[in-house]
Amino acid sequence: MNGGRIAGKVVVAGASRGRGVAEAAAPEREGATDVNGGEGVRRLDVTLADDWADLADFLRGTCGAVHGLVDDAGIAWRARPGEVTAKDMSRVP
Repeated sequence: MNGGRIAGKVVVAGASRGRGVAEAAAPEREGATDVNGGEGVRRLDVTLADDWADLADFLRGTCGAVHGLVDDAGIAWRARPGEVTAKDMSRVP
């Protein structure tokens, strides 16, 4: 971990292939906390509300606060965080 701009912050990022892999690695290079802590990968299907609820519960119990989210789930669609709805997220494959 280095003294990057987001050192000490908690950023949730994830990807299994493509551009998302680099995006998921970038926060840790900048000093953000890895919430997996080396204990394996947490799986999340971004189209399932229950998966988001499980992730939120995990993060509350593990980190307390989340300072950023990298959501690169593979569609060309943009919205500000405060404008995203559950219906919007269900469009993501």
